[in-house]
Amino acid sequence: MPRTITISGVNSIKTEEYKNNNEISEVKIEEGVEIIGKEGFCGCSKLKFISIPDSLKEIGVDAFVECSSLTEIIFPKNLTNIKGSAFYGCGGLKTVILPESITEISYGCFSQCLRLRELLIPNNIIVIRGFAFSECSSLIEVNLPNKLTNIEEYAFRWCIGIKCINFPDSLNEIGDYAFNRCNSITRLALPDNLQRIGIGAFQGCVGITELRIPDSINEIGNYAFYNCSSLEFIYCSDKVAELLTDYVISGSKYSVEEMRNNANPKFYLDRFYWNPRNHHTTFRFLNDTIKTLFLCAIRNDLTKFLPNLPEEMYRKILTMIRC
Repeated sequence: MPRTITISGVNSIKTEEYKNNNEISEVKIEEGVEIIGKEGFCGCSKLKFISIPDSLKEIGVDAFVECSSLTEIIFPKNLTNIKGSAFYGCGGLKTVILPESITEISYGCFSQCLRLRELLIPNNIIVIRGFAFSECSSLIEVNLPNKLTNIEEYAFRWCIGIKCINFPDSLNEIGDYAFNRCNSITRLALPDNLQRIGIGAFQGCVGITELRIPDSINEIGNYAFYNCSSLEFIYCSDKVAELLTDYVISGSKYSVEEMRNNANPKFYLDRFYWNPRNHHTTFRFLNDTIKTLFLCAIRNDLTKFLPNLPEEMYRKILTMIRC
């Protein structure tokens, strides 16, 4: 019969202490407990709720693997370490709000959380490890923190529901197959300081129509943009275009040269910016769009296609480009 347990008077929950216990439905952990050990609640398929104290500092490897009935977990403010695959296969988990006290998301930590829809990643996160959110198919929007430097291999692989990813300018590297087959992404604007795009990083992202690659890039792995069959527009410099070989990008009905030509400012204005059906919902999106538009025009000597705007508007736009 499902039951509630209270854990108190100990410093840690032992390795495999409640593993595969299918009677537990609720767990109350009292103050003083600092560690949940490896596989502590692994396979507790009827566990729906867990109360965690502020004293907890570490959640061990595989601690809640396949706790399929768990829908939400509130992390304490002093938690510093969530170890690998801690919540792997928690198919019922819908909301993850991580505390500011952690600096990385561990390997496979939330992989195959199929119903995960709300994700809040704090600003102190520097690294998202491999497979961290792999196959989280219900995620729609991902806002990455402004100190993030590295997204490792397969981190968001097969997150087929993601429509929007907001990358910070701090990001240096996107690992191999990191966003492989994220089919719902339509617009991909990579950040200004990105240096490496890994092998197959966006392979099979069939929804992408528009791609922006910054000049900071010095390495693009093979198959990075393979089978991006809807791709029509590429915003990049001549230097970056040289990296877009047949080993890197393939599957679109256009060549790289044609897609760069498609991205001229006049076409962009007519199709996106002045189209009333494409309202900009955030200042960040508007800022990025205008920066891309004007920089593209300046670099390609196409300023004659820019709209005849009042001088005040041009001053504002130039300020946005410099910011």
